[in-house]
This record gives sequence, structure tokens and C-alpha cells, in this order.
Amino acid sequence: MRMMIRVSVGLLCAMLIGGTPGWAQDAVKTAPNVFRLVLDNPRVRVIEARFRPGEKVPVHSLPDHLFYMLDDGTLVLKPSGRTAYEMTLKAGEALFLPAQTRAAENDSDKTIRALIVEFKAGAPASARSGTAAKRKGGVRARGKGKRPARSRRR
Repeated sequence: MRMMIRVSVGLLCAMLIGGTPGWAQDAVKTAPNVFRLVLDNPRVRVIEARFRPGEKVPVHSLPDHLFYMLDDGTLVLKPSGRTAYEMTLKAGEALFLPAQTRAAENDSDKTIRALIVEFKAGAPASARSGTAAKRKGGVRARGKGKRPARSRRR
């Protein structure tokens, strides 16, 4: 009985600690009204962000990522424990950002859209080496059918 109570208390503590704001919070789970998962595979995760005017996103964590603007705009980023700063980009511009935990805010009067491409560490070897094209059903070159037979010279 005592062992069962200890295990239960241990699990409860782990759940409480894991839910604190200081720990990494997934962006999509933190603000589903702003972030929408577009693609998730062993190498990358692509998220569409739609910041409506005045919208604030609570603290969330992102690994190394590419931020690609779909609309012109300025966002206020607030990294944990650091001074907030404005990021102004035009549609079509991209910016690489290192892993960080931050809050974000659109303090403008127009909607700002962006794509966030998160890079995953430790991708499986098959995903890194491009072997998908070698497997049956993989990517194949386009053409007009079979190649003509080569003539043999003797």
C-alpha cells in the first residue's frame, strides 16, 4: 500500500512539474487559435501562424526554426528573461531563429501570416540520406516511358 502511495505521489509531482510555465510548451498546443500544424515528419514540422490584430500568444518553445513571412508585418517577440523586441519583415522574407522560449504579440491593426519550419534533431538515417527515391514507390524521374535499348558495339 505504501509503495502504491509513493508511486502515485511521484507521478502527481512529475505531472505538476511538467505543466509549469518554465518548461517547454508546444506552440500549437499553447495557441491553437494562432498556430496550425501543416506538416510533421521525421525531419521537420511546418506550422502556419495567423496573428490577428492585437493577438497575444503566451510563452511557448520552438527548436531551431525558419520564420517565413506570408504577409508584411511587425511582431513583438518577448523571449523569456530578455527584453522584448520588434521583428519587421516583408512578405517573402525569411529569418532563421535559434531555439528559444518566447511570447509573441501582433500590436498592429492587420492580420500577419507566416510559416514556421521547425528543424528536428536526430532524424532517422533513411530520412537524412534521401533513400526514399531508391525504394519501391519512391520519387522517380519524369520521362516519356522506357529508354530505348542501347546498341552494342563489338
